[in-house]
Amino acid sequence: MPLSLDEYYRSGHLYLESERGREEVFTLLAKELETSLKENRWRKALWVADNIYDFVKKSNLIYANFDLPNLSGLRQESDEIKKSALKFLGEKDNIKLFKKAIVRMDKASYKSRVFLILIKYLPEIEGLPLVHFTDLYLMIFNTLYFLDKTEGAEVERFDLGDMLVRASLRYDCREMCASFLSDRKLKDLLDSEEYRYRFTPYREYGSKLVKALDNMDKKNKPEVAVLTPFVFTDMLFYLIDERFEGRLRKGLIEGKEKILLHIRERVDGLFEGDDKELLKEMISFRISTRIDELAKSKPFGPGYSVAKELPFQFQNQRIENLKD
Repeated sequence: MPLSLDEYYRSGHLYLESERGREEVFTLLAKELETSLKENRWRKALWVADNIYDFVKKSNLIYANFDLPNLSGLRQESDEIKKSALKFLGEKDNIKLFKKAIVRMDKASYKSRVFLILIKYLPEIEGLPLVHFTDLYLMIFNTLYFLDKTEGAEVERFDLGDMLVRASLRYDCREMCASFLSDRKLKDLLDSEEYRYRFTPYREYGSKLVKALDNMDKKNKPEVAVLTPFVFTDMLFYLIDERFEGRLRKGLIEGKEKILLHIRERVDGLFEGDDKELLKEMISFRISTRIDELAKSKPFGPGYSVAKELPFQFQNQRIENLKD
């Protein structure tokens, strides 16, 4: 008999201690997440998101509940519980539902809680296709551009915007992000030296990009889903293009039309209503302009220096040295 919600509340700590029990727990969470989307019950979706976040961060209250007879065993299994939670997050159906929840939720505070687990933990998921990072970029830009339409107190909307500004720096899309910001305070934060030093790109994300491009390079066959995330990046593009001796730049220039089509298809799949047409126009224009600029700039070769392309604080940076 499948694990019920009542049984999970009563005895979830017992199920989490074994591999088979964890499978039942995450099957239940998947069912609850699916139900929340069908019924627009956002508190249920938040409950699932919060559970996943706590399991990955190892901050779930069960680890501090000294009344549990199996507390020691749970703590010993915390790494395995985290692995199961990351696997759950990366499964195609679940990540699709989390993305739908972000897009369809009206309240800023709700969006923030679901965005948080995607922003922080997608880079930790082994083998996650890069298309999910393209979707993350699009959701960040869309939310920032329509921030005023999001429900909630002014401070809640600002907190959501601030989180996404920091995410833009973590995912190295500061220049693109600036095109979708109208709030002066958020723009100032995006441009501030404090934020640019504190929120450098995730090392795990940079490593994922390198690995995916390396695999594509070995096949000697362009893959639009692999190339697309690079059109949003600033520093990472130059660092990785140097590593691949200009082949990344060449791939973006030659694949321009396919990349634009891919982005429009992702927008159509993610968003609803008339607003998505405006987003498609804005994104397409910015990406087209970016690739055209790359085509006109000096390519990798004799006399090329990646340092000249980077902000001064990153001129000695390498992918391997990026902070966590």
